[in-house]
Amino acid sequence: MKKKYTSILLILMSMSMIVNAGTPVTGNTPEKKKAIDLSNFDTTVNPRNDFYNYVNGNWLKNNPIPPTENLWGSFNELREKNLKNMRIVLDEAAADKSAPQGSNKQKIRDFYSTGMDSLKREKEGAAPLKDIFAKIAAIKNSDDLVNVIGYLHTIQVRNLFGFSVDQDDKASTEMICKLHQGGIGLPDRDYYFNTDDNSKMIQKEYKNYISMMFGLLGDSPLDVMNESASIINIETDLAKASRKRVDLRDPELNYNKKTIAELKTLVPNMNWDNFFKAV
Repeated sequence: MKKKYTSILLILMSMSMIVNAGTPVTGNTPEKKKAIDLSNFDTTVNPRNDFYNYVNGNWLKNNPIPPTENLWGSFNELREKNLKNMRIVLDEAAADKSAPQGSNKQKIRDFYSTGMDSLKREKEGAAPLKDIFAKIAAIKNSDDLVNVIGYLHTIQVRNLFGFSVDQDDKASTEMICKLHQGGIGLPDRDYYFNTDDNSKMIQKEYKNYISMMFGLLGDSPLDVMNESASIINIETDLAKASRKRVDLRDPELNYNKKTIAELKTLVPNMNWDNFFKAV
C-alpha cells in the first residue's frame, strides 16, 4: 500500500549573526535595559503577603494580554523583539543582490526569498516533498521503516517519538541521547480520550484536517478515508502508551537512563543499531 507522510518539513536556518532582543541590528546605539526595573513593582502591595504582585504588579497592569494572544509575559515580549530584529536581518539580506555565492548572506537571502515566493510555492504544491514520499513508499519491512524514522528525525520531522542529544540531567558535563514520548498531533494524550463536547469537536476537526492534507496531495476519497483512519489509530495507540501531562512534571520519573544493550532489551522489536546509524 502506498504510504505518505503529511508532516510539514521544518528547515532550520543557521544565521551568521546573533540578534539580541534588546539590541537593534541597524547599526544604532544598543538600547540599554535595566537589570531590575523598579517601575514594574507595585509598592502598594505588602511583599510579606504577596511577593509576586509586589514585584510584578505594575508590569501586569501596564501589559494586558493582547487580544491576539492567550497568554503574555516578558518572554513573549522577548520573542516578539527577536522576531522583529530577525525580520530586519532577512529583509536586508533579501535586498542584497551582490552577496558572494556560498556566503551566509546569500544562503539567508535565497532561503527567505524562496519562502516568500507564494506563487511558486502554490505552483509546486507538494512536489518538493516527492523524494521524502518516495522513501516512505519504498518501505518494505521493519528495518526499512526504522531507517526512514531515523532519516525523518535528521530533517526535523518528528515521528513516533522524540529524539535529541542533550546534557545528562544528573551529570551536566556529559552529553547523552534522549528519547521522549511523542508521535501525536494533538497537544497531549487526553485530547484523544476526553469525551466532553469541546474535545469531540477537536477530535472531529483534527480528523478533517488530516483528510484535507491527503486531499491536497491528490489522493482519492477512498484513500483519504483509509489513510486518515490509519493515522488516527496509530496516534491513539501512541497516546494510550503516553504519560499524562501532570506525570511528565516529575523529573525523577522522566529520568530513565539506559545503556544501548538495556534499550534493546526493553524495546526488542526496534532495530536500534539502524536507527542510531540513520540519525
